[in-house]
Amino acid sequence: SSDLKVGDLVRSLALSPDGKALYVAGQFGSVDGVRTYGNGAPVAGLARLNSVTGSVDQTFRYTLGDPVTGLAIKAEAMSLSPSGAELAVTGTALQVNGKPRPRLAVINTGTTLGGGNSLADFTAPILNDNCKNQHDYVRGVSWSPDNSFLVVSATGYMGDGSQPYSVCDAVARFNV
Repeated sequence: SSDLKVGDLVRSLALSPDGKALYVAGQFGSVDGVRTYGNGAPVAGLARLNSVTGSVDQTFRYTLGDPVTGLAIKAEAMSLSPSGAELAVTGTALQVNGKPRPRLAVINTGTTLGGGNSLADFTAPILNDNCKNQHDYVRGVSWSPDNSFLVVSATGYMGDGSQPYSVCDAVARFNV
């Protein structure tokens, strides 16, 4: 849609392999005037759109929540797996749909627009670390070509001591 509007910043886009679904991530509370999904959940930082019409896919209801203290809800980066079956999203959220997913969530997409989707059981507790210089430090994410792992890149200087290891100022691999 040539006049599609997102209610603030878009940080990342991903197109499904079939070209029908467009994933939008960033710092926003509305897409094309839609502020809530049909179930009443707010549109917050993540949405799936019909790539032709721009309409919000009401079956893809994921609300980023519980932001890191003092920060707004935002998705910093996202990556769609090569098959289109998984979407990894990073940002300031410590929860997705009320479930703990510190700074990184994986969503089973159903592969296309309107497809059955669900929040994956995957979580990375090491990302509970606040890092000393930045608390929204996960800057990039990418899937491996075979969908078996994902890699995140992070800033933040060094860990805050809350975790035995830190991914602050590092690149880390997570098997999925």
